[in-house]
Amino acid sequence: LHRTLQPGGEIHISTDHTPYYEAIQELFNDDNRFESIPPFEPSPEERTDFEIYYIERTAIGRCSFRKPHRSA
Repeated sequence: LHRTLQPGGEIHISTDHTPYYEAIQELFNDDNRFESIPPFEPSPEERTDFEIYYIERTAIGRCSFRKPHRSA
């Protein structure tokens, strides 16, 4: 992702699988080439069918990161 993401580009992660969410969040938090930003919250119209189905059944983990304009 770092190689192909443009400076200032963002990645948004959203999952109902807690261990996967925790692993992804830890990987990005430990990688100084990315900075944590507030998680993207999709509007109701932007939600996927999977999210609509699972949002009432389990917690949805969300995190977002940005590739800074300066490269680490």
